[in-house]
Amino acid sequence: MDKALKRFGELQKRIGSAAEDFLNEEAVQLQGETKRRLTGDGTVHMGRLRSSVKVRKAEAEARGLYAYVYTNVKYAPAVEFGSRPHFPPIAPLSDWSRKKLGLDLGYVIARKISRSGTPAKPYLGPSTEAVRRSFETHAGDAVGGACR
Repeated sequence: MDKALKRFGELQKRIGSAAEDFLNEEAVQLQGETKRRLTGDGTVHMGRLRSSVKVRKAEAEARGLYAYVYTNVKYAPAVEFGSRPHFPPIAPLSDWSRKKLGLDLGYVIARKISRSGTPAKPYLGPSTEAVRRSFETHAGDAVGGACR
């Protein structure tokens, strides 16, 4: 009985380690996919949002094993979900319009946003869905390999 419990404990550690490694790999995949989408859809201006997408490695929490892909850029939710009408700071819009259009249209753009808000340009949600298929396909293989 002691031998069986010891083997079970070892198996549990191997499965936990395999799950953690797999989750970390998938989080890095999600980070890459998110950055790719930010680049591919023309959302990138200076690259601040794209370069802020980070991974926090897997760790056990009360409800399970979690890894996080996140950004701490203040305007990230407005890009992902859009925003309601508000008057944004003019300087970043002026910088953007000079770079993209060759004209300083910061005030005009801010006025438009104050009337209409901004449309959503989802990047994290679609990236999560794209990586989810890979996750579901390979999760069993990753953990199953630890059982052999």
